[in-house]
Amino acid sequence: MVREGETIARLESIDYEASGAPRRGRGPARRGDLAEYVRQLRLSEDLTAQKIVAVDQRDAAASRVKIARRRSPRRRPTRVRRGAAPEHVHRAPFGGVV
Repeated sequence: MVREGETIARLESIDYEASGAPRRGRGPARRGDLAEYVRQLRLSEDLTAQKIVAVDQRDAAASRVKIARRRSPRRRPTRVRRGAAPEHVHRAPFGGVV
């Protein structure tokens, strides 16, 4: 028997933290890629203005910047304290028998 709001399941936070582990470390690499693509775009724009590089090469550089901006993390992930994330604890939405 459970009452409304009572804890009916608690997941191990180790599993939760491990699921986020592969994503850690990608942010700095992606920010570095973005900076490099922006540098290449500026160079392509200068060379296109001087008619040294074709317009489609400049457009390709601009596309790489747009893609990298979409993939680049906007903010740093927040640390999750053990048991603090709402995904770890499942509560009974109503009283009853489990």
